[in-house]
Amino acid sequence: DHARAAQMVNRFVARFEESYRPLAQYAALPLALTPELVHYLRQQFLPDTPWVAEVDLLLSKLCREAGYETYLMDSAVRAYGISRLRAGGGAAQAARLLLNYALQTRREPDFNPYEFQAQRWTALAYLDDGRATAAQEIAQAYSGGMAASGAGGGATAEFLRLSRLVRELAPEFARYPDLVAYAQTVTELLRTPERVSPEQAARTYRVDGRPLPSLTLLTPPHPSPESGEDNKPTSPPAPNLGE
Repeated sequence: DHARAAQMVNRFVARFEESYRPLAQYAALPLALTPELVHYLRQQFLPDTPWVAEVDLLLSKLCREAGYETYLMDSAVRAYGISRLRAGGGAAQAARLLLNYALQTRREPDFNPYEFQAQRWTALAYLDDGRATAAQEIAQAYSGGMAASGAGGGATAEFLRLSRLVRELAPEFARYPDLVAYAQTVTELLRTPERVSPEQAARTYRVDGRPLPSLTLLTPPHPSPESGEDNKPTSPPAPNLGE
């Protein structure tokens, strides 16, 4: 993946100019990109790079559209860009600016609290003095999601959202292996429950000593083989678990 990502970036830069390379690296840090965010990054770090580079990046093969004015960078390209950003010593500065940008969005009329959370936690995860805060707040969000929604569809959607974010930031949360393992188990439990062992579901996962919500609350019920009712549903069909 690293070689493929490097090749994709090199082709992108060759098509335009060398100043596009650092823009792609800075744009790799956020989990999601918007035209406003890419514009902010270019203005802060690369004011001499042509403004059209923002559009060229978002519409290139390095990114894909994920919603209205929302783009996701190819995962391998993103990992490659972050590695190059770190090698150049610019990751921490970019993370602090991303954090500042996230705080600014709270004043916008179309403020989205979920996008704000994701951008803020992403920025904190890349900062040595912010990583613990991100891990603790995500753990609290898991608990809050369960308490607010129970084990129904609301909890399912929220747990999948949080788990996707944690899995994307897994390298940054290396000091929190239980959080990463919990996110992976949640995803498997809600998408492919047959892959989750009873031991995994029953295990207690902790962040800084505090337990995360029990996964047994998300475990789908199984009919008892002694009941003889295996083929008779006793509850409505499970909801679509797609994100």
